[in-house]
Amino acid sequence: PGPLGGLLWFGVDDATFSVHAPFHGGTTRVPESLADGTGNALSFSSKSSFWAFNTVANFVYPRWHVAPEVIKRAAEAELDFARLLQDEERAALAVYSSDPTMAIKYLTDVDCARADKVAQDEFALFGELMVTYRDGFKISSQGPDAPDHGGKQGGVVPHVEEPGYQASWYDRIVKDTGLRYKVPQMASSSLEQNKLRALKKGVSEPSEPLTEVGEILV
Repeated sequence: PGPLGGLLWFGVDDATFSVHAPFHGGTTRVPESLADGTGNALSFSSKSSFWAFNTVANFVYPRWHVAPEVIKRAAEAELDFARLLQDEERAALAVYSSDPTMAIKYLTDVDCARADKVAQDEFALFGELMVTYRDGFKISSQGPDAPDHGGKQGGVVPHVEEPGYQASWYDRIVKDTGLRYKVPQMASSSLEQNKLRALKKGVSEPSEPLTEVGEILV
């Protein structure tokens, strides 16, 4: 029947990272996470599906190496939904002929509960990403024997890696920059040393006195 068989996979914000949740054609209620009044463009809400996915997407944009992990999680969630749909629709169909209202209510409740959980799971994912990839690092556990900062009050010492950027990005920097910052070879080695000392002035003390300023600036 149409109310049971019609299906819409709906997601919000950036479709690349969004988890698309299924809604049946006969659904009679909008879940709280997608309803009007649950946050808006100028008001953040921890119950809003839009804000959940927008938060994760904006965390990923400057950390593109995290994107595959987020996309994989979304795909896995959608596959789980597809498997659950078979049993849900079978249960609804079993009572539809005798009580269509009850069958539709059942699917509405299931769809809305799933959509609200999707939003909460996405906020939980944001928490995981923040803990793992904060400050430009990749932070993980050192295991059960990890050192601490002086017991429970000090907290555990995590394993910290600095992943940097992909090699292709460094290659692009070199290509786009060219020789712009290359220091040309000077005719006089002593003049070159004097110039380097002048550049370092205030950073470290020179090992020997500088020559005249006029010579440095030649």
